Amino acid sequence: QEIQTVILEKGNSRRIKVNLDITGVGSGVADSMAAWKKNNNRRDVEINEISFGGTANNEETFDNVVTEMYFNTKEWIEKYNPEIPSDDITATQLCRRTYFIDNRKSRYRIEPKDIFKKRTGNSPDRADAFVLMIYEKPQTGILGFGKRK
Repeated sequence: QEIQTVILEKGNSRRIKVNLDITGVGSGVADSMAAWKKNNNRRDVEINEISFGGTANNEETFDNVVTEMYFNTKEWIEKYNPEIPSDDITATQLCRRTYFIDNRKSRYRIEPKDIFKKRTGNSPDRADAFVLMIYEKPQTGILGFGKRK
């Protein structure tokens, strides 16, 4: 409901990208957004369904999409030095999420959410939402066919 309200407030002036985590209950949100888009003929809204545990675009470097999103966010911040609203909770979550190199695959892997929760007593929900917000889903082939959805 909140996403739809924000889209309606923006109007039809430009394309609106909505990244949705479809892991767990997120799939229901994605279904609801797709139905809303269709029922309201909103061709200006691009809905990207992203599974945090899904395959990374750069499979040789990252173990999954969520790891790739965190590393891409780090690079984005270093490159563009954006003005980010001050939010101590999000900043803390972004900085406290650890990663390791999977010895079997020699790829980076972000600390699983359940381990982060046990270690810190909190869920990294705000940090996950932040990296999801700026994530650019890779384009597939010319006709939309490709390795990744």
